[in-house]
Amino acid sequence: MPRMRILSSSEQETFDVPPKFSHGQRKQFHIPPQSLVEVASKLRTPSSKIGFLLLCGYFKATKRFYLPHDFQKRDIAFVTKQLDLEAGVFDPNEYSETTRLRHQKHILRFYGFSRFDAAVSAALATEIATMAQTHLKPRLIFDRCVDFLIQRRVQVSRSGVLLELIRSGLQTHKADLIDLMETKLTADARSLLDGLFTTPEDQNRYRLTLLKKLSQSTKPTKIREAIADYETLNTLHNQLHGTLAALDLGVAGLRYYAGSVLRSEVFQIHRREANDRYIHAAAFIGHQFYRSQDNLVDLWLSVMASFQTTANRVHNEYLLDQRKAQQKQLKAVVDDLDSSVFGLIRDIRNVTDAECLSDTQKVIDIRSLLDRGESGAFEQLKGELGSTPINSLSFVLACAS
Repeated sequence: MPRMRILSSSEQETFDVPPKFSHGQRKQFHIPPQSLVEVASKLRTPSSKIGFLLLCGYFKATKRFYLPHDFQKRDIAFVTKQLDLEAGVFDPNEYSETTRLRHQKHILRFYGFSRFDAAVSAALATEIATMAQTHLKPRLIFDRCVDFLIQRRVQVSRSGVLLELIRSGLQTHKADLIDLMETKLTADARSLLDGLFTTPEDQNRYRLTLLKKLSQSTKPTKIREAIADYETLNTLHNQLHGTLAALDLGVAGLRYYAGSVLRSEVFQIHRREANDRYIHAAAFIGHQFYRSQDNLVDLWLSVMASFQTTANRVHNEYLLDQRKAQQKQLKAVVDDLDSSVFGLIRDIRNVTDAECLSDTQKVIDIRSLLDRGESGAFEQLKGELGSTPINSLSFVLACAS
């Protein structure tokens, strides 16, 4: 089995070499307290003096010690100038390991830190085991290990030591889960999980692969497929409920192992040891079951939002058509009003203004105009106004006034 890759090569190299300081950071970390300067001044060789102050500055910044061959050239030049020494006098080979260890002990005592020893390694291994049970990502475990050491005022070790402790802790936790699967997984559950790595008769893809993708499409056919996938996952989840309860992976654990399945090809998962493969497959079923629930809720919300948008559009179109019909009705009502009512009033006014007619004749003519049979038009007008909405009636009355 290949080694677990927690840090990339470049990340590991960056961690194990001194940081590259800016000019301001160089002044902050490489100008030590006077007591350390006095200690450096009592050292015999220029390389020891420069190396001691460089170790002090780097430890103040990162709580780590570095090899002399990795010291930054600009930092060497800066400290050399602070000590009033000639440029180029620092030789990494002259700064021996014995001298460095003695200087590191003094630096740790000055800053109130302790060395990374077997007791610290055991405590850190316990902390890693706790983090492994919560299924944190290995990179996050590495960062928390560094924080753990700094919080307890312990020198931070090189990356290789921390990575081996993390790998060992994760492998121990994985071995515990494998032993648990060996005792808790029933024969039916094994057969069910093995079936995920087979292909249906009408398909050329593995059943596990068919359950990986969750469609976000709101097309009816896609929604039916999503519902069918959910029903399949629901059946599998119910049959594996006891196994998942025994594993007790939690949300983080399900996501961790399922993520490995989602990123890997089926043949890569199938090459794992049987119980290890069952852990990944069971976690994948549990994870996808909950994801499919969320996906169906998202689809339902999308469909409802689309339905609401369509309903609003149809409603607005209906209102627009109604408004056009009302405008036509208003125009017909106003035209009828103008001809049947206001026309009659104009005719009566013409009769009353006629000077050639006597008052008796005017009354007779007015009666004749009123008896022309226009009452039916008034009744029709009344019915039309009764069927007209309030706002349209208000418009009619406003026009009439």
